[in-house]
Amino acid sequence: MQKFGLIIDSTVYFDEDTFKNIDFEVVSLSVTVDEMTYQEVEINEELLYPYIDEGTRMNSSAPSVGAFVEAYEAAIEKGYTKIAVIPLSSGLSSTYQSAVMAADLLDRPDIDIRVIDTLSANFGIRNLLLTLTDDIASGMDIDEFEKEILKRAEQSKLQFTLTHLRQLLNTGRLRKLTYYAAGILRIKPLIELIDGKLENVARPRSMRSVIHNFINSIGSIIKLGKLLRITVIALNEEAALEELLRQIKAEFPHATIDVIHKINPVFTLSLGYKGIGFAATAY
Repeated sequence: MQKFGLIIDSTVYFDEDTFKNIDFEVVSLSVTVDEMTYQEVEINEELLYPYIDEGTRMNSSAPSVGAFVEAYEAAIEKGYTKIAVIPLSSGLSSTYQSAVMAADLLDRPDIDIRVIDTLSANFGIRNLLLTLTDDIASGMDIDEFEKEILKRAEQSKLQFTLTHLRQLLNTGRLRKLTYYAAGILRIKPLIELIDGKLENVARPRSMRSVIHNFINSIGSIIKLGKLLRITVIALNEEAALEELLRQIKAEFPHATIDVIHKINPVFTLSLGYKGIGFAATAY
């Protein structure tokens, strides 16, 4: 039986089967497009594709403190006196700070709220939680959960490449000259989540080189644990997905592999809608 409440934010993609054996609450970020603001949980990222192509300015916002207070109260109403909160990295969003402020505002000394910064995000948090769902459902206590998820976060890698760079230009993350040069040279920026922030670690010019980098990165953590779970994210890159899966299965035959095709609206707004990547955790 689950012993503590669990709260995640809406940037973590899941379907009805992903975390079906555990109880959790979701706190939504928001997306503003053409002066219209939507809760992330209420829209599909495909809504944003035309705006990305048109270069429309869009932005996202962290959840309010009040939204987290409501989530805490919902968990308390279910009978939980201990609550674990797993927001996206504090290096990427103020979501973590909102969660901490809400815990202070709630002012319930009888309720143990842990806001845990894994320095991960999106499909990285999804992958971490999937290594722990059975333990949570079986009665893992919150102390062990906090210890394990932080340990496993340190034994993880998250990398991806983007093959549609328009949104990086739209958001100012890529200068116009660099954008056009990348197109001419067929550069595929290799981005890694390092210490909670997204860093461009390489600029390969072929998908073959990208996949080679992915395999080497996964290989760098396998000695850190007996088990290996990998979430592969593929956004409109089916040929690359097929090759990446082939190589993962050949190099890491005992890995548990999960494939998803969504990163949810907030990350689509920031990064665009075409690319491929992975999150891997050894444990």
